[in-house]
Amino acid sequence: MESESPFARPGDPAPGGDEGSLSELIQAFESILQIMPDDVNALGSLAVAYEQAGDTERARDTILTLANLHLDQGDWEQALELTVCQLQRVPHDTDFLRLKVRADDLREAATSGAAGRPEQIDETIVEDPGAAAVGADLHAELELAWLLLEREVITQQEYESAVDALTEGHIRTQGQGDVSLMMELQQLENLNMDRVISFLATESNTPFIEVSCCDIPEDVSGLMPLSTMRQFGVIPFTRVGSEVMVAVLNPMDLALRDRLTSLLGASLHFFLTSADEFQRTLSTLEAGVSAGAN
Repeated sequence: MESESPFARPGDPAPGGDEGSLSELIQAFESILQIMPDDVNALGSLAVAYEQAGDTERARDTILTLANLHLDQGDWEQALELTVCQLQRVPHDTDFLRLKVRADDLREAATSGAAGRPEQIDETIVEDPGAAAVGADLHAELELAWLLLEREVITQQEYESAVDALTEGHIRTQGQGDVSLMMELQQLENLNMDRVISFLATESNTPFIEVSCCDIPEDVSGLMPLSTMRQFGVIPFTRVGSEVMVAVLNPMDLALRDRLTSLLGASLHFFLTSADEFQRTLSTLEAGVSAGAN
């Protein structure tokens, strides 16, 4: 007995049928979509037909188109359902991982009424230095993972392990935790982190710094809450005139650079640091805060 497609919907073509019938169905739905490319029913039915015909690649691409269309129309529930279903089949499909992040963000905005959430959070950080900050951008970390895999800096197995840990952490903390690919890679055995650091420094034209060796002034460490540093993977470590030097774990995240510049209201210069250096420095800063409180 053939298993029902997870993408089946009422009105979809029934499973089975000979090759000629499937071919005719596919041609019919393709013709409809040439005229009405945003017809969600035709897209869903075409995906099922492709799947029944054994054309899993075109079925996957059609589902991706359909999920994106649902998301563009604000229907995050349908988009999330399709995305989760595909990820159950292919857990490391980067396109669907990115789509899930978008769908989760839209769901959060819809359920919390916080459509302007990023701007509101920035204001909260400025007005209340002790306030919790939003978690890191999972999309940017997934992009970094894909870059490292594509350029053969990490292996497929290392990529999958790190991406699994990233997405699980994002789901577990409901998007509010610290998310760092470099931290996850650091946990992997036999991974040459020096090679990763060297590649990123060269690729992003960002110099490396052993930030734990820096004596960070209080006026600089106080520019943002320690929780924000941990969640964003950044540490301001010195000031030269009106310019602030900042160590980052992900030098490829240009959106984060722009956001930090706006948040701190200063000209920033960025340096790359390692996960080990980041952890040591943050632990030192946290110990200093605890000692000061006592």
